[in-house]
Amino acid sequence: SLWMGNLASKLFLLVLQPEIQSGVMFCITMLVILFRVYYWPSGWIGNLLIAFFGLLFTKRIAGGKRVPGSVPTEMEGKTVIITGGNTGIGKETAAQLAGYGASVVIACRNKSKALRAIANIKKEKGESIQIDFLPLDLSSFE
Repeated sequence: SLWMGNLASKLFLLVLQPEIQSGVMFCITMLVILFRVYYWPSGWIGNLLIAFFGLLFTKRIAGGKRVPGSVPTEMEGKTVIITGGNTGIGKETAAQLAGYGASVVIACRNKSKALRAIANIKKEKGESIQIDFLPLDLSSFE
């Protein structure tokens, strides 16, 4: 039925959350430790198998995959102000959000760096994107 399908999709999204994955990883680790103590072969072969499966589970469960649908890709009509958007993560965030259609305002101290960042973003994403500069110095609130 529709209710069960909706519940299944919500549970699927819940299982993809990093907190849930960490809890699952913890439970699996505890089970492996208990299994190792009582049933696993001793010696270097057993230790090698534990290390292999531990790395395999860690890579699979805590792989840092993005939750589907958690990042909006349609930002038309939205305005976003990004502090420090002229370099680094701020610049990449500004580029992504501008590419999604948001009107982006880069708020930072250095006008020349901001204008250079805007030129680079427009070159990468197209001249039609909405991206502007706002002078802002957060080192003092006076």
